[in-house]
Amino acid sequence: MKSAFWRSVVLFCAVSGVIQKSRAESISFIRDSEIESAIYAIVCPLARAAGLDEKSIRIYIISSSAVNAAASGDGRIFINTGLILKIQTVYQLKGVLAHELGHIAAHHSARRAGIEKTLSAAAMASIFLGCCVGIAGGRPDLAFGAVSAGTSMAASAFCHHSQQEEAAADALAVKILHSLGCSAKGLIEFLAILRKQEQLLGSDGDIPAYFRTHPGTQERIESLKEKEIDSDRPAHAHQDSRKEEKNFRLMKEKLLAWWAPLDRVLQQRESNGNKTAEAIMLYRQGHLQEALNCIETHLAQEASQKPYLLELKAQILLEKKDVSQAISVYREALAALPLENSAPLIQLSLAHALLETKDPADLVEALKILNSLTAVEKDNPNLWHLLAVGYGRQGDEGRAALSLAEEALALGDEKRARQYALRARKKIPKNTPLYARVCDLLEYLKTQRHTKK
Repeated sequence: MKSAFWRSVVLFCAVSGVIQKSRAESISFIRDSEIESAIYAIVCPLARAAGLDEKSIRIYIISSSAVNAAASGDGRIFINTGLILKIQTVYQLKGVLAHELGHIAAHHSARRAGIEKTLSAAAMASIFLGCCVGIAGGRPDLAFGAVSAGTSMAASAFCHHSQQEEAAADALAVKILHSLGCSAKGLIEFLAILRKQEQLLGSDGDIPAYFRTHPGTQERIESLKEKEIDSDRPAHAHQDSRKEEKNFRLMKEKLLAWWAPLDRVLQQRESNGNKTAEAIMLYRQGHLQEALNCIETHLAQEASQKPYLLELKAQILLEKKDVSQAISVYREALAALPLENSAPLIQLSLAHALLETKDPADLVEALKILNSLTAVEKDNPNLWHLLAVGYGRQGDEGRAALSLAEEALALGDEKRARQYALRARKKIPKNTPLYARVCDLLEYLKTQRHTKK
């Protein structure tokens, strides 16, 4: 008989496309299949051109109005929604991403890479935003006040590069962009936009966060201009430029639809050509049937957005408790995607829907999907929570407890992670890979606890 604890486990999964929140650090990540697909389509060729393994690069979109981005030594790139919405063209975004990849390729973070690897995405994002806030108020001590001694070095280096490192990252960015037939003018344009804003605000204004963590801006602009003059590269040469620009525009519109205050979104509704974004607006207002009608109207017309329109349709159906139909539509969405797009978030949502049926066969399929996603979504607390629910229903208390420990770790809640890991150690057989994972997790948590003393 299952214990009362496992009977009390409640199924929870944040809606795909909305906000995934870390309770521990109050960090919110924006997760959306279409937006992430568009960004990875840009960053992967850049990573290959930089000589990096594209699979090692992870993009995290943080819900913050601050215009900023940063890269960690282990290939994680953090981008604020404020930066994406401030950027005007796909070439400007390419320039920013190429610059952050330049830091990674130049191993600027080698001195703290070991520390970074021990930090969750939520913890790294917390450091990133904390540094921006602290420096914004002229109080760098506030930026590191909540950071332990063991991670303060990572925090300082993660958020602040020397002018020499910035110059080196810019030089690599130019090489990366040129190797793909693009110029660095997008990066120059972006820096010039923010530089103008900085000059207008003056010393008493709220200087863009990007300049607080990326020093020597005017010098960088001049140096980049010289490199462009010497290169004889066309302004924005790329064979798929129109397609990229269209996808970038659609991504921004959709991000605005999910993230911006609803009154601001509604003001732009009439001019917004993104049909997925239009359905999102209706969804956010609680008009579920109207949102479904909007999706049905545009499905036949929007071939490129079909998988994501179907994803949103399935999401709404699941919310309306039409689980079987939602499962069918999620499968249709996955089938409509290009072969190279694995769409982990749609797979995760499908697994969520399968768990809702309470059917044993669906439970087995859901667990198979969820376990396959652990390699690419290990920082996603919703994945681990769904695994805990699935194993709890199977009566496997050991795996369920381990999954809840992983969920807590992804949320940055180390105390709760230890509690569940200790519970898992009592339930999981010794001399098994799972038991070894529990021991590794407990050892890591022990190290973290001692570091913070």
